[in-house]
Amino acid sequence: MRGSGLDRGEGAISYIASTLLISAIVSAFLVTDVSARIVNACEEAICRVVGDDCPGRRPGGPGTSPLASPGPDPSRGAATPGGGPAPSPAPQPPPPIFKPICQADPNAPWVDGLHAHNDYQNGDPLDDALENGATSVEADVWLEDGRLRLKHDKDEPGRYNDLREEYFEPLIERAARNGGQIYPGRGQKFEIFIEVKGGGGAAYEKIAQDIAGPPPLPADVQVVIPVPPNFNPDMNTIGNTPTPPNITFSTGFGPDCTFPPPRLDPQNQDVDPETGQRVYHPKTAERITVLNGEFDKCMDTDKGRKLYLSQGEHERFRALVQQVHNSNRKVRIWGGPDGDWRTGYGKFIDCPKLPTRDQCEGGIRKNWWQAARDAGVDYLVTNHLAQGAEWLRSCSKK
Repeated sequence: MRGSGLDRGEGAISYIASTLLISAIVSAFLVTDVSARIVNACEEAICRVVGDDCPGRRPGGPGTSPLASPGPDPSRGAATPGGGPAPSPAPQPPPPIFKPICQADPNAPWVDGLHAHNDYQNGDPLDDALENGATSVEADVWLEDGRLRLKHDKDEPGRYNDLREEYFEPLIERAARNGGQIYPGRGQKFEIFIEVKGGGGAAYEKIAQDIAGPPPLPADVQVVIPVPPNFNPDMNTIGNTPTPPNITFSTGFGPDCTFPPPRLDPQNQDVDPETGQRVYHPKTAERITVLNGEFDKCMDTDKGRKLYLSQGEHERFRALVQQVHNSNRKVRIWGGPDGDWRTGYGKFIDCPKLPTRDQCEGGIRKNWWQAARDAGVDYLVTNHLAQGAEWLRSCSKK
């Protein structure tokens, strides 16, 4: 039976009064930073006294108010039984890097993983690498007279002017022509691995300055360098120069090619005698994207340099690469039996086809390539760009 008009009027007045009362109390509580749990409890008690259908008790959750917070404030942490905020959740580990797969598009102008070893020694530095689809190159530099000279040994006359002129400026121009990318449509950065052969911390600072420009190196180019001796992780500077965002670091493996190396091991308490800083620093570790390993120490562990690696060597190395990938970092192996026979400066050829030189005819090179690829190594480090490109494009069949 419906109530009278007077009853309905009194109900409406009660409803309005309860709503105003709740709103006033809730607003006061919220201003004073009282938790949502207390607000809800007070609101519920008032509703029981008034005896009407409070707004917060309607569909949308029992005992909740549109004026109150729907739950704990994420910025404050979850509530603990003692009433205080819970500790912030531990940071989630970065996702693992997946093992490289066969190139999806054999007709793409780039070849993922093709790495130009000592690229500055090729007939046409950078151009040869790009024409063959290399996605990373290596350059050695010496700081001389304020310039980063490209050469391998100190007494070797620098063939080219400097790093910026031979690498950075052409890449800046190429990116400008291609909408900011080195390989339009690739979606991954082109990498330059730089090894400082002479000049110490000043050479690393010069690299940072040359990257900054003007004009600056495009964002589509990532420069990978060993951790500079003058890198300040707290200030994010190399010497007195801010570290550009497109610089990342590489480091070697631990003793006997093990993981983690000292720079990635939080338990490592060693102090660098040159800098006075701990070898491990979390901000330095964050910038390390690549682990460099030597073939003799990481793959050919019995030092046989034979045509085929043993099953044990394969298994050990695969497990090592997986550890690195699980840490969201890549693996680069140098010093493999790639073959470096040359005719003149920068001209690479196959070894002579003599009966006693079977290993020189490419068998050992392709077997080490295959061993590295099977294990998941991310870079095919080679002097033979055309052959390496063909091998990767054919999914290791040529």
